[in-house]
Amino acid sequence: MKVIKIIKINVLALLALPLLLAATGVRLISKALQKALAIIGTIVITFAVALLFEAARDIGGALEVVVIVFAIIVIGGIFTAIVIWLLTISSALIMGAVGAVIHLLEYVYAGIYFCYTALFQICKSDYESLNVGEKPAIKRVSCFLFTFLEAVNKLIILFVSHALKILASAGVLIVVGGIVLFDIQIHRTFGVHLFEYLKLFPAYEIVSGVVLYFVFTFGIFSVLISLGLEWNEWGAEMRASTTDYDESAQNIRRLWQEVEVEQKEGETDKNMSRCMEACESLNGHMKEFDLFVEEYSLLAEESGDYILRSYLGEYLCLLQEISEAFSSYEGNVPLSVFETYVGKIKEADTIKKNLIRHGDKVRNRKEKEAKSAREGFFSGCSTSEKLEKRYRALCKTYHPDNETGDEETFKRIREEYENRKKELS
Repeated sequence: MKVIKIIKINVLALLALPLLLAATGVRLISKALQKALAIIGTIVITFAVALLFEAARDIGGALEVVVIVFAIIVIGGIFTAIVIWLLTISSALIMGAVGAVIHLLEYVYAGIYFCYTALFQICKSDYESLNVGEKPAIKRVSCFLFTFLEAVNKLIILFVSHALKILASAGVLIVVGGIVLFDIQIHRTFGVHLFEYLKLFPAYEIVSGVVLYFVFTFGIFSVLISLGLEWNEWGAEMRASTTDYDESAQNIRRLWQEVEVEQKEGETDKNMSRCMEACESLNGHMKEFDLFVEEYSLLAEESGDYILRSYLGEYLCLLQEISEAFSSYEGNVPLSVFETYVGKIKEADTIKKNLIRHGDKVRNRKEKEAKSAREGFFSGCSTSEKLEKRYRALCKTYHPDNETGDEETFKRIREEYENRKKELS
């Protein structure tokens, strides 16, 4: 039995690995498309600023251009309006198409990642229940494909979780590195450094060039920062969807103490009411903790819904972080410390609401599936008349005496018909 379980774990891990890589690739493409639009916007803004500088350089010439453009619009009349309308429509269609592709990629990602987390959890459950000796190394070697899968999963999570720092550093490198490269190229070509070279130009040229450079690099830097923030959230989602619920819940129970906000002398009451409200909310989370986590962890395991798993994992990660931060204060947390965690407590409130809302959707879906499976061919037949009408129609199609009939299917129809008939009588 152990050998069969080891083979099963390795086979499922082998199936899960390409799903993880495919899901990561799809999400990266989706994010790249989103940021490509932002980069195009940055280029357009830079171009607009350049035009403003050119207009300011020669106001008379700029006015002439405006007059000429206005004359073309007036003279062109309907033709100009049609051109502008076509450009507007085409740009809207392009944006809509890109948006549709991004949404499609997100759905594809959700489907692939759902399959991956389902396989990962099966592997993990079997791996934890596997007993192959006292040394953990034996289990890791025997389930080497799952060990490798876990390592890849952790590596991806580590990268996207630290993406903000990495991309912020890359942004700074682009800004500073661009200046350094300019300096090297100018020194190589003209034998002087950048600042000496700039002195050769009029002040207006210098100002316009510097402004354009920083407008463009600031736009790129902003794109990288927003991408880093989104990847951080993605990392939290991936970590949460593969987290160990039991271990997190045990850590929270071990660390948790009922919290009170302690106000010291000299501290103002400015934020006290906000902290007291958050404190009450936090204690409320912990009063319901055991029943709530038991209910939703069971629902997440039964449904295999990765979004539900993600919400629950993120919720537990947040409560564990807060519990660890407050554990050393023995329940009396200083106001100055508590204030820094009010945002995280509110975030936990939001995640819990989302978890409950999505849990309700999962339950409704399961109820519909159970009802559909229970009613089968006679779904929606709420009266005897509807039942008989549906039965006659099914007989015409599936009765063994008909050309399109099937004996096994007709037996199932007959059984469901008799059961449903008893329920309605």
